[in-house]
Amino acid sequence: MSLARLGWEPYNKLPIDKEKLRRLYVIQKKSINQVSQILDISRDAIKNRLRAFGWSRTTKDSCSLPAFRDRMRILRVRALTSQKSIETPNKLEKLVYSTLDKYEVDYQRQASLFDKFVVDILFPKRRLVLEILGRYWHQNPKIRKKDYSKKRYLEKCGYEVEELWDYEIKKIGIQPLLEGVLEKYHLI
Repeated sequence: MSLARLGWEPYNKLPIDKEKLRRLYVIQKKSINQVSQILDISRDAIKNRLRAFGWSRTTKDSCSLPAFRDRMRILRVRALTSQKSIETPNKLEKLVYSTLDKYEVDYQRQASLFDKFVVDILFPKRRLVLEILGRYWHQNPKIRKKDYSKKRYLEKCGYEVEELWDYEIKKIGIQPLLEGVLEKYHLI
């Protein structure tokens, strides 16, 4: 049975003050949820009306709002600090950790930097990041692009970034590779 037959006005027929909607959504840049609560009308009705008027925001406009940035920062912090994102180390990481423990070097495992990244190994005194990369995952073009931007960001923030690849570890061995990195940065 339709809403009209029940004596209710259908959502697409509800009267909405066009100027008030424009002021809230376009000028004050309130979200659809906020506009919905202020006008006490369903989100769907607001969305349909905005679409009918041709009012929309670009992703760039929405993402530049302070409320959106704050919300994304909170979500990023939650993701970085949750146990899910900092899982148990894989075999290569365990191998590197055990070798580093033999050298008695001060380092942090799975360290969070800038509430933005989790790095495999951080040497805080030298501002050095050591990433352990496997070809299966890190040769993926999307992941490679993320790794590249992460490395550039960390370097701009004053960190040195070294990468150890799984094929190098298998070919050369973990001992000589780690010794090379530790000697290069005067950690041993």
